[in-house]
Parts: sequence; structure tokens; C-alpha cells
Amino acid sequence: MTFSRDAKNRWRFRALDHAHHTAIRARLAEAGLTEIGHPWMLGLLWRSGTGEVPSQRVLADRIGISPAAVANSLKSLELRGLVRREADEHDGRRNRVTITEEGRAAVRRCQSVFLEVDEAMYAGFSDAELRELDGYLARMMENLRRIGGRAPDFDRAGEETSE
Repeated sequence: MTFSRDAKNRWRFRALDHAHHTAIRARLAEAGLTEIGHPWMLGLLWRSGTGEVPSQRVLADRIGISPAAVANSLKSLELRGLVRREADEHDGRRNRVTITEEGRAAVRRCQSVFLEVDEAMYAGFSDAELRELDGYLARMMENLRRIGGRAPDFDRAGEETSE
């Protein structure tokens, strides 16, 4: 079976994403961090500055997963003492989510794993090549956004948003 260049690139993106994901999961397991579930969730809470986000729905939107997946992950993280959920004092239908000190320590350990995996992935690339790659990826993301593509938005982690 012969692939066109475009098909090979599509396959490489999927394969790269999968390889990156499995490398991170393997390293997290080696570091005893398999209980984290969605490490991005803890990272987002930590990056917010206050340690909380306005609601589970906002958390789901920012990470790019379903509200049901957020609810399941938060339940697990809460049982492990990594986050707290409290009813919003102004709206009893909403839960405010806050990272605990144990959660902050887990984020620091996860960050070490992410850095290790990324350094291994970028081994052999020059600074100029990495800047060039970043430019290509940014252009591709912008092209996808123009046609409705969405990605997690970690730059807005601490912002209050209306729902």
C-alpha cells in the first residue's frame, strides 16, 4: 500500500501524538504517578495562580475533554487528596475546584516527567530547527482554528469566564 505525502504526514501526526502519550504514561508510571488521570487538569489548576478554576465546566472547556470525563477524574483526584470540590457559595449548582498541597507536589513531579520526555523527543534538534518547527505548528493550529478546530487553552487558565 502506497501513501501520499499528505497521508504520511497525517499518520506521522497521529503516531507522534500516540508515542508522546505512551512515553509520558510510561514515565508517570515509573514515577508512581499513575493515579493522576489527566495531569493537565492538575497543571491547569496549579497554573491558575489561585489554585482554582470557576467551575468543572470551565475546566472541561480549557482542557478539551468532556464534562463527564472531568467529573470522573475529579472524583478520583479528590479521593487521593489532590483536589477539593466545594459548592459555589453564589450558585449551588456549581462546584469550585481547588488544588491541594498534595496536588501541587504531584504537579511538580509530573512537570519533571514532561520535561524529561520532551527533552528526549527534541534530542538532536538545533534551536533554529525548534523555532522553525514551532512556526509550522503555530501556522497549522491557526489554519485549523479558521475551520472550527479547537485546542486546550492553557494561556487562559486563571481567567474567570461566563458559562
